[in-house]
Amino acid sequence: MTDRYQPGQRVRLRPGFPHRNVANDSYEVVRHLPNSTDGEHQYRIRNDCEQHERVVKESELEGFESEPVAKQTDVLGRDCEVGPGGRRTPF
Repeated sequence: MTDRYQPGQRVRLRPGFPHRNVANDSYEVVRHLPNSTDGEHQYRIRNDCEQHERVVKESELEGFESEPVAKQTDVLGRDCEVGPGGRRTPF
């Protein structure tokens, strides 16, 4: 089974549990991780508007394609572009 997502690719977390306090924008795949105990692919992802990285299973992700439509500042004062649905992408 091959990995669906590659390092550097933009993805979005699927809504719902366990992802309650997540950014509503895209994340970048940082790297592949060893498969989870149930055999599913895992990834380390990051969002420039957050100060940490996340470890997620492949089933928790979906592809991301969006054009930014407005500018906004994140909690650290960095500029982000806001796309459809309030998704923020730092630039």
